Amino acid sequence: LTILTAPGFRMNGNKRKVDELIYERVAMNNGMGAPVVKRQQTELEKYRSQLSEILRGKEDFIRKQRHSSLGIEPRRIDDDGIMARFAPLYQEVARLHTEKEEHAEHLRLIRDIINESIVVEWPRAVYGVHKSGHDEATEVDQAPLIHRARNVVKCRTSHPTMRIKIYALASSDRGSSANVGPQVIETFFRCALTKAQSGVVGEHCDSRNVTIAGRMILTQREGTAATKTTADRTGAIVSPDGKLVASQAAPDTHTFHLLSRFGEKNTRSTSFKYENGVMCATFPEMGVTLNSMVDRRQLATRYAILVEVGVNIGDQIFEHSFQSLPFLIAITNDQTEPLLNSIIWSRMLDREHYDGSEPQLSISYGIVREACKQFV
Repeated sequence: LTILTAPGFRMNGNKRKVDELIYERVAMNNGMGAPVVKRQQTELEKYRSQLSEILRGKEDFIRKQRHSSLGIEPRRIDDDGIMARFAPLYQEVARLHTEKEEHAEHLRLIRDIINESIVVEWPRAVYGVHKSGHDEATEVDQAPLIHRARNVVKCRTSHPTMRIKIYALASSDRGSSANVGPQVIETFFRCALTKAQSGVVGEHCDSRNVTIAGRMILTQREGTAATKTTADRTGAIVSPDGKLVASQAAPDTHTFHLLSRFGEKNTRSTSFKYENGVMCATFPEMGVTLNSMVDRRQLATRYAILVEVGVNIGDQIFEHSFQSLPFLIAITNDQTEPLLNSIIWSRMLDREHYDGSEPQLSISYGIVREACKQFV
Protein backbone atom coordinates (compact mmCIF):
# COMPACT_ATOMS: atom_id res chain seq x y z
CA LEU A 1 0.00 0.00 0.00
CA THR A 2 1.81 3.06 -1.30
CA ILE A 3 0.50 5.41 1.32
CA LEU A 4 1.86 3.15 4.02
CA THR A 5 5.26 2.19 2.67
CA ALA A 6 6.66 4.97 0.53
CA PRO A 7 8.70 7.47 2.60
CA GLY A 8 7.88 11.09 1.99
CA PHE A 9 4.52 10.17 0.42
CA ARG A 10 2.60 13.24 -0.71
CA MET A 11 -1.14 13.55 -1.22
CA ASN A 12 -2.35 16.35 -3.52
CA GLY A 13 1.08 17.92 -3.33
CA ASN A 14 0.99 18.41 0.42
CA LYS A 15 2.58 16.06 2.93
CA ARG A 16 0.07 15.22 5.63
CA LYS A 17 1.32 15.34 9.22
CA VAL A 18 0.22 13.18 12.09
CA ASP A 19 -0.03 14.70 15.56
CA GLU A 20 3.31 14.12 17.19
CA LEU A 21 2.07 14.77 20.71
CA ILE A 22 1.91 11.20 22.03
CA TYR A 23 2.86 12.03 25.56
CA GLU A 24 2.20 14.98 27.78
CA ARG A 25 3.79 15.80 31.09
CA VAL A 26 1.44 16.47 33.91
CA ALA A 27 2.82 17.84 37.14
CA MET A 28 1.54 15.90 40.10
CA ASN A 29 2.23 16.47 43.77
CA ASN A 30 3.84 13.15 44.70
CA GLY A 31 5.97 14.49 47.50
CA MET A 32 8.99 14.90 45.23
CA GLY A 33 7.47 17.36 42.78
CA ALA A 34 8.58 15.17 39.86
CA PRO A 35 6.56 15.30 36.63
CA VAL A 36 4.66 12.16 35.62
CA VAL A 37 4.35 11.04 31.98
CA LYS A 38 0.73 10.48 30.89
CA ARG A 39 0.17 8.64 27.62
CA GLN A 40 -2.18 10.24 25.12
CA GLN A 41 -4.30 8.39 22.59
CA THR A 42 -2.60 8.12 19.19
CA GLU A 43 -4.36 8.81 15.90
CA LEU A 44 -4.55 5.10 15.13
CA GLU A 45 -6.04 4.33 18.53
CA LYS A 46 -8.64 7.04 18.00
CA TYR A 47 -9.71 5.52 14.69
CA ARG A 48 -9.61 2.00 16.16
CA SER A 49 -12.02 3.22 18.84
CA GLN A 50 -14.32 4.64 16.16
CA LEU A 51 -14.27 1.29 14.36
CA SER A 52 -15.25 -0.51 17.57
CA GLU A 53 -18.22 1.84 17.95
CA ILE A 54 -19.35 1.11 14.39
CA LEU A 55 -19.03 -2.64 14.98
CA ARG A 56 -21.36 -2.43 17.97
CA GLY A 57 -23.91 -0.85 15.67
CA LYS A 58 -23.24 -3.49 13.02
CA GLU A 59 -24.55 -6.15 15.42
CA ASP A 60 -27.95 -4.43 15.28
CA PHE A 61 -27.67 -4.26 11.49
CA ILE A 62 -27.17 -8.05 11.30
CA ARG A 63 -30.08 -8.59 13.68
CA LYS A 64 -32.30 -6.46 11.43
CA GLN A 65 -31.24 -8.58 8.47
CA ARG A 66 -32.32 -11.72 10.31
CA HIS A 67 -35.72 -10.25 11.13
CA SER A 68 -36.10 -8.82 7.64
CA SER A 69 -35.69 -12.34 6.25
CA LEU A 70 -38.92 -13.21 8.06
CA GLY A 71 -40.79 -10.19 6.75
CA ILE A 72 -40.69 -8.52 10.18
CA GLU A 73 -39.80 -4.84 9.84
CA PRO A 74 -38.31 -5.24 6.35
CA ARG A 75 -35.02 -3.40 5.89
CA ARG A 76 -35.02 -1.19 2.82
CA ILE A 77 -31.93 -1.58 0.64
CA ASP A 78 -31.36 2.19 0.66
CA ASP A 79 -31.40 2.26 4.49
CA ASP A 80 -27.67 1.82 5.15
CA GLY A 81 -27.84 2.94 8.78
CA ILE A 82 -24.61 2.36 10.69
CA MET A 83 -22.94 0.82 7.62
CA ALA A 84 -22.75 4.23 5.93
CA ARG A 85 -20.10 5.25 8.48
CA PHE A 86 -17.51 2.82 7.11
CA ALA A 87 -16.67 4.90 4.01
CA PRO A 88 -15.84 8.19 5.83
CA LEU A 89 -13.76 6.28 8.38
CA TYR A 90 -11.85 4.45 5.66
CA GLN A 91 -11.14 7.71 3.82
CA GLU A 92 -9.73 9.35 6.93
CA VAL A 93 -7.54 6.37 7.80
CA ALA A 94 -6.34 5.87 4.21
CA ARG A 95 -5.17 9.51 4.01
CA LEU A 96 -3.36 9.29 7.33
CA HIS A 97 0.45 9.49 7.27
CA THR A 98 2.06 7.43 10.03
CA GLU A 99 5.59 6.93 11.28
CA LYS A 100 7.53 3.87 10.17
CA GLU A 101 7.02 1.99 13.43
CA GLU A 102 3.23 2.42 13.07
CA HIS A 103 2.95 1.17 9.48
CA ALA A 104 2.00 -2.40 10.44
CA GLU A 105 -0.77 -1.28 12.79
CA HIS A 106 -1.97 1.23 10.19
CA LEU A 107 -2.25 -1.55 7.63
CA ARG A 108 -4.12 -3.82 10.06
CA LEU A 109 -6.61 -1.04 10.77
CA ILE A 110 -7.29 -0.50 7.06
CA ARG A 111 -7.72 -4.25 6.62
CA ASP A 112 -10.20 -4.48 9.50
CA ILE A 113 -12.25 -1.52 8.23
CA ILE A 114 -12.53 -3.04 4.76
CA ASN A 115 -13.29 -6.57 5.97
CA GLU A 116 -15.88 -5.55 8.55
CA SER A 117 -17.67 -3.38 5.98
CA ILE A 118 -18.43 -6.37 3.71
CA VAL A 119 -21.98 -7.69 4.00
CA VAL A 120 -24.40 -9.79 1.96
CA GLU A 121 -27.80 -8.45 0.91
CA TRP A 122 -30.70 -10.28 -0.71
CA PRO A 123 -32.67 -7.62 -2.65
CA ARG A 124 -36.32 -8.34 -3.27
CA ALA A 125 -39.15 -6.08 -4.45
CA VAL A 126 -42.12 -5.91 -2.04
CA TYR A 127 -45.14 -3.67 -1.61
CA GLY A 128 -46.49 -1.77 1.39
CA VAL A 129 -43.25 -0.44 2.91
CA HIS A 130 -42.54 2.55 0.65
CA LYS A 131 -41.42 5.76 2.39
CA SER A 132 -44.25 7.73 0.78
CA GLY A 133 -46.86 5.38 2.18
CA HIS A 134 -48.06 4.57 -1.32
CA ASP A 135 -48.39 1.02 -2.52
CA GLU A 136 -45.25 1.12 -4.64
CA ALA A 137 -42.58 -1.52 -5.10
CA THR A 138 -39.66 -1.14 -2.69
CA GLU A 139 -36.42 -3.10 -2.74
CA VAL A 140 -35.86 -4.71 0.66
CA ASP A 141 -33.20 -6.98 2.09
CA GLN A 142 -34.90 -10.34 2.56
CA ALA A 143 -32.64 -13.38 2.79
CA PRO A 144 -34.42 -16.55 1.67
CA LEU A 145 -35.24 -19.15 4.31
CA ILE A 146 -35.45 -21.89 1.71
CA HIS A 147 -33.72 -22.44 -1.62
CA ARG A 148 -35.16 -24.82 -4.18
CA ALA A 149 -32.68 -27.35 -5.53
CA ARG A 150 -32.79 -27.48 -9.32
CA ASN A 151 -30.38 -28.85 -11.90
CA VAL A 152 -31.60 -26.70 -14.79
CA VAL A 153 -30.35 -23.30 -15.89
CA LYS A 154 -33.40 -22.40 -17.98
CA CYS A 155 -36.53 -22.05 -15.87
CA ARG A 156 -39.77 -20.11 -15.46
CA THR A 157 -39.68 -19.68 -11.68
CA SER A 158 -37.87 -16.84 -9.92
CA HIS A 159 -34.76 -17.38 -7.82
CA PRO A 160 -33.13 -15.15 -5.17
CA THR A 161 -30.58 -12.49 -6.04
CA MET A 162 -27.56 -11.97 -3.81
CA ARG A 163 -25.51 -8.78 -3.58
CA ILE A 164 -22.15 -8.43 -1.82
CA LYS A 165 -21.36 -4.88 -0.70
CA ILE A 166 -18.09 -3.32 0.46
CA TYR A 167 -19.37 -0.30 2.38
CA ALA A 168 -15.88 1.09 2.97
CA LEU A 169 -15.43 1.68 -0.77
CA ALA A 170 -17.81 4.36 -2.01
CA SER A 171 -18.17 5.87 -5.47
CA SER A 172 -16.89 9.39 -6.09
CA ASP A 173 -20.42 10.82 -6.33
CA ARG A 174 -21.02 9.92 -2.66
CA GLY A 175 -18.55 12.55 -1.51
CA SER A 176 -15.71 14.73 -2.76
CA SER A 177 -13.14 12.71 -0.82
CA ALA A 178 -14.24 9.27 -2.06
CA ASN A 179 -11.57 9.16 -4.76
CA VAL A 180 -8.78 10.57 -2.57
CA GLY A 181 -6.17 8.16 -1.28
CA PRO A 182 -4.62 4.97 -2.66
CA GLN A 183 -6.37 3.70 -5.78
CA VAL A 184 -8.62 0.66 -5.76
CA ILE A 185 -7.15 -1.49 -8.54
CA GLU A 186 -9.14 -4.74 -8.37
CA THR A 187 -11.95 -6.43 -6.50
CA PHE A 188 -12.80 -10.13 -6.60
CA PHE A 189 -15.92 -11.95 -5.36
CA ARG A 190 -16.56 -15.70 -5.18
CA CYS A 191 -19.49 -17.65 -3.70
CA ALA A 192 -19.85 -21.36 -2.95
CA LEU A 193 -22.64 -23.51 -1.50
CA THR A 194 -21.50 -24.96 1.84
CA LYS A 195 -22.85 -26.58 4.97
CA ALA A 196 -23.35 -23.85 7.55
CA GLN A 197 -20.87 -23.62 10.40
CA SER A 198 -21.63 -22.37 13.90
CA GLY A 199 -20.62 -18.81 14.61
CA VAL A 200 -21.81 -15.26 14.14
CA VAL A 201 -22.89 -14.28 10.64
CA GLY A 202 -20.28 -12.10 8.94
CA GLU A 203 -17.35 -13.20 11.08
CA HIS A 204 -14.24 -14.53 9.36
CA CYS A 205 -14.60 -18.11 8.17
CA ASP A 206 -11.61 -20.06 6.88
CA SER A 207 -12.58 -21.22 3.39
CA ARG A 208 -10.26 -24.24 3.77
CA ASN A 209 -12.33 -25.65 6.64
CA VAL A 210 -15.80 -25.64 5.11
CA THR A 211 -17.67 -28.48 3.44
CA ILE A 212 -18.79 -27.82 -0.12
CA ALA A 213 -22.38 -29.04 -0.35
CA GLY A 214 -23.22 -28.55 -4.01
CA ARG A 215 -23.00 -26.33 -7.04
CA MET A 216 -24.29 -22.83 -7.71
CA ILE A 217 -26.28 -21.92 -10.82
CA LEU A 218 -27.11 -18.60 -12.46
CA THR A 219 -30.58 -19.32 -13.79
CA GLN A 220 -32.21 -17.35 -16.57
CA ARG A 221 -35.95 -17.22 -16.93
CA GLU A 222 -37.72 -17.61 -20.28
CA GLY A 223 -34.99 -19.88 -21.58
CA THR A 224 -32.12 -17.43 -22.23
CA ALA A 225 -28.63 -18.71 -21.43
CA ALA A 226 -27.52 -17.22 -18.11
CA THR A 227 -23.76 -17.04 -18.51
CA LYS A 228 -24.00 -14.85 -21.61
CA THR A 229 -26.58 -12.24 -20.62
CA THR A 230 -25.84 -11.80 -16.92
CA ALA A 231 -22.08 -11.59 -17.43
CA ASP A 232 -22.54 -8.59 -19.69
CA ARG A 233 -24.70 -6.82 -17.12
CA THR A 234 -23.21 -7.82 -13.75
CA GLY A 235 -19.96 -9.60 -14.58
CA ALA A 236 -21.15 -12.70 -12.69
CA ILE A 237 -20.28 -16.10 -14.12
CA VAL A 238 -20.31 -19.74 -12.99
CA SER A 239 -16.88 -21.34 -12.67
CA PRO A 240 -16.26 -24.93 -13.84
CA ASP A 241 -16.38 -26.17 -10.21
CA GLY A 242 -19.82 -24.68 -9.55
CA LYS A 243 -18.90 -21.42 -7.81
CA LEU A 244 -20.17 -17.94 -8.68
CA VAL A 245 -17.39 -15.51 -9.58
CA ALA A 246 -17.22 -11.79 -10.33
CA SER A 247 -14.04 -9.82 -11.05
CA GLN A 248 -13.87 -6.02 -11.31
CA ALA A 249 -10.94 -3.75 -12.09
CA ALA A 250 -9.97 -0.15 -12.84
CA PRO A 251 -9.89 0.77 -16.56
CA ASP A 252 -6.09 0.95 -16.81
CA THR A 253 -5.45 -2.41 -15.10
CA HIS A 254 -3.31 -4.86 -17.08
CA THR A 255 -2.04 -7.26 -14.39
CA PHE A 256 -4.74 -9.06 -12.40
CA HIS A 257 -3.17 -10.20 -9.15
CA LEU A 258 -6.44 -11.28 -7.53
CA LEU A 259 -7.43 -13.62 -10.36
CA SER A 260 -4.06 -15.33 -10.06
CA ARG A 261 -4.23 -15.45 -6.28
CA PHE A 262 -7.69 -17.06 -6.25
CA GLY A 263 -6.94 -19.40 -9.17
CA GLU A 264 -9.51 -17.87 -11.54
CA LYS A 265 -7.21 -16.66 -14.34
CA ASN A 266 -9.76 -17.35 -17.07
CA THR A 267 -12.35 -14.98 -15.59
CA ARG A 268 -13.05 -11.77 -17.47
CA SER A 269 -13.00 -8.56 -15.42
CA THR A 270 -15.54 -5.76 -15.77
CA SER A 271 -15.59 -2.18 -14.53
CA PHE A 272 -16.42 -1.48 -10.88
CA LYS A 273 -20.11 -1.85 -9.98
CA TYR A 274 -21.93 0.30 -7.42
CA GLU A 275 -25.33 0.16 -5.74
CA ASN A 276 -26.51 3.33 -3.98
CA GLY A 277 -22.92 4.56 -4.17
CA VAL A 278 -21.41 1.44 -2.55
CA MET A 279 -19.05 -0.94 -4.37
CA CYS A 280 -20.72 -4.30 -4.88
CA ALA A 281 -21.10 -7.47 -6.93
CA THR A 282 -24.53 -8.82 -7.84
CA PHE A 283 -25.40 -12.46 -8.52
CA PRO A 284 -28.92 -12.54 -9.98
CA GLU A 285 -31.37 -15.45 -10.03
CA MET A 286 -29.18 -17.87 -8.09
CA GLY A 287 -29.95 -21.56 -8.13
CA VAL A 288 -28.43 -24.45 -6.17
CA THR A 289 -28.02 -28.16 -6.69
CA LEU A 290 -26.94 -30.60 -3.95
CA ASN A 291 -24.17 -33.16 -4.15
CA SER A 292 -25.40 -35.57 -1.46
CA MET A 293 -28.54 -37.66 -1.85
CA VAL A 294 -28.51 -38.19 1.92
CA ASP A 295 -28.81 -34.44 2.52
CA ARG A 296 -31.59 -34.25 -0.05
CA ARG A 297 -33.65 -36.71 2.03
CA GLN A 298 -32.79 -35.54 5.57
CA LEU A 299 -34.05 -31.96 5.18
CA ALA A 300 -32.32 -30.95 8.41
CA THR A 301 -28.98 -29.69 7.09
CA ARG A 302 -28.39 -25.95 7.35
CA TYR A 303 -26.62 -24.42 4.38
CA ALA A 304 -24.89 -21.09 3.83
CA ILE A 305 -23.13 -19.24 1.04
CA LEU A 306 -19.38 -19.03 1.58
CA VAL A 307 -18.36 -15.54 0.43
CA GLU A 308 -14.74 -14.85 -0.51
CA VAL A 309 -13.69 -11.27 -1.26
CA GLY A 310 -10.35 -9.89 -2.39
CA VAL A 311 -9.48 -6.19 -2.70
CA ASN A 312 -6.33 -4.78 -4.30
CA ILE A 313 -5.63 -1.23 -3.11
CA GLY A 314 -2.37 0.30 -4.24
CA ASP A 315 -0.96 -3.22 -4.87
CA GLN A 316 -1.74 -4.16 -1.26
CA ILE A 317 -4.10 -7.16 -1.22
CA PHE A 318 -6.79 -7.67 1.43
CA GLU A 319 -8.74 -10.93 1.70
CA HIS A 320 -11.84 -11.84 3.68
CA SER A 321 -14.14 -14.87 3.77
CA PHE A 322 -17.35 -15.41 5.75
CA GLN A 323 -20.70 -17.20 5.59
CA SER A 324 -24.14 -15.79 4.85
CA LEU A 325 -27.28 -16.26 6.93
CA PRO A 326 -28.11 -19.99 7.08
CA PHE A 327 -30.94 -21.41 5.00
CA LEU A 328 -32.55 -24.73 4.13
CA ILE A 329 -32.91 -26.47 0.78
CA ALA A 330 -36.12 -28.11 -0.41
CA ILE A 331 -36.46 -30.53 -3.29
CA THR A 332 -40.25 -30.66 -3.60
CA ASN A 333 -43.09 -28.30 -2.68
CA ASP A 334 -44.48 -30.55 0.08
CA GLN A 335 -41.21 -30.23 2.00
CA THR A 336 -41.68 -26.49 2.53
CA GLU A 337 -43.94 -26.55 5.61
CA PRO A 338 -41.76 -28.71 7.92
CA LEU A 339 -38.65 -26.86 6.79
CA LEU A 340 -40.12 -23.45 7.62
CA ASN A 341 -41.20 -24.66 11.05
CA SER A 342 -37.62 -25.72 11.83
CA ILE A 343 -35.98 -22.39 11.00
CA ILE A 344 -38.48 -19.59 11.61
CA TRP A 345 -38.45 -19.74 15.42
CA SER A 346 -34.69 -19.95 15.77
CA ARG A 347 -34.30 -16.87 13.61
CA MET A 348 -36.99 -14.89 15.42
CA LEU A 349 -35.45 -15.70 18.79
CA ASP A 350 -31.82 -15.56 17.65
CA ARG A 351 -31.63 -18.98 19.29
CA GLU A 352 -28.66 -19.98 17.15
CA HIS A 353 -26.52 -17.52 19.08
CA TYR A 354 -28.28 -17.65 22.47
CA ASP A 355 -25.88 -18.77 25.20
CA GLY A 356 -28.35 -18.79 28.09
CA SER A 357 -26.56 -16.07 30.05
CA GLU A 358 -29.49 -13.65 29.75
CA PRO A 359 -33.24 -14.31 29.82
CA GLN A 360 -34.83 -14.21 26.39
CA LEU A 361 -37.50 -11.62 25.71
CA SER A 362 -41.01 -12.73 24.93
CA ILE A 363 -42.38 -12.05 21.45
CA SER A 364 -45.60 -10.10 21.09
CA TYR A 365 -48.55 -11.64 19.28
CA GLY A 366 -48.42 -8.85 16.69
CA ILE A 367 -44.94 -9.85 15.55
CA VAL A 368 -45.89 -13.52 15.43
CA ARG A 369 -48.95 -12.66 13.35
CA GLU A 370 -46.93 -10.58 10.87
CA ALA A 371 -44.35 -13.33 10.52
CA CYS A 372 -46.97 -16.01 9.94
CA LYS A 373 -48.68 -13.88 7.30
CA GLN A 374 -45.51 -14.04 5.21
CA PHE A 375 -45.84 -17.80 4.82
CA VAL A 376 -49.58 -18.29 4.26
